[in-house]
Amino acid sequence: MALLDTIRRATKAFAERRSSFRRATNCRAWIECSDRAQSRSCIIVDMSNGGARIAVASPYELPEELSLILAVGGGNIIRRVRIVWRANAEVGVRYVH
Repeated sequence: MALLDTIRRATKAFAERRSSFRRATNCRAWIECSDRAQSRSCIIVDMSNGGARIAVASPYELPEELSLILAVGGGNIIRRVRIVWRANAEVGVRYVH
């Protein structure tokens, strides 16, 4: 019985806590850090209504806030984002409103 309780608690601990569903995208985008810096290429791995997971070289060199640029249908969608976590080659961002 103790083993079952432990498994149930572990399952609840890993339950999805995001407020909105993430969609896999794997689409190419660009990161713009400031007006003078050159844009960096990245891949939007997945995204939701509140943020995205982005694959990028050197995630620890990025500033806390930046612009994410996605080319769609002949135009660009630009979203201001704030980094909420960093990993080996990825960052998690939240949209700034």
